Order: sequence, then structure tokens, then C-alpha cells
Amino acid sequence: MTTELAEAAHLRGRAFERIMLLSNDRVVEAGHEVNAIAQEIDWQATGRITGTLAEWRQRHRTVFQRINAFHDCAREDLGVFGRVTGQ
Repeated sequence: MTTELAEAAHLRGRAFERIMLLSNDRVVEAGHEVNAIAQEIDWQATGRITGTLAEWRQRHRTVFQRINAFHDCAREDLGVFGRVTGQ
């Protein structure tokens, strides 16, 4: 599992490089926010940081909120109308 997490982090980094090259500042910042919480999840999963089950669940709620915010920023940057976020 550790190897798979490392590979996922590597792929996430490569994808983010494309975002930085092709997107506006709001999208890049939203991507940074996704990466920051996703990294916390990875760290808790591998024991680099500690946390309770409640904190684990909160990190997951937060990452999904930040992914939705990232999607909204990206859609706006691309000129796509409408929103995909909800409860």
C-alpha cells in the first residue's frame, strides 16, 4: 500500500504541473489546497502524522470540498457554465 500511495502522490504531482502551466491563479491556488489536504491524508495513512478516526473523516470531507471548489474554479477558467457542487 505504501508503494501505491507513493505512486499516487507522484501522479498527483505530475497532474498538478499541467494545472500550473495551463490554468489561472485561482485554479492553481485551489489545486494547492487539494494537494495540501490530500497529503495530510497520505501522511496519516502512513503514520507520518497521527490522528483520530474523527480527524481522518474530517480530512476526507475537507478534501472532497476542496476538490469541488477546484472543479468550480477550473470550469470557470475554461468558460464552462454551471456548477457541479452540492451537498
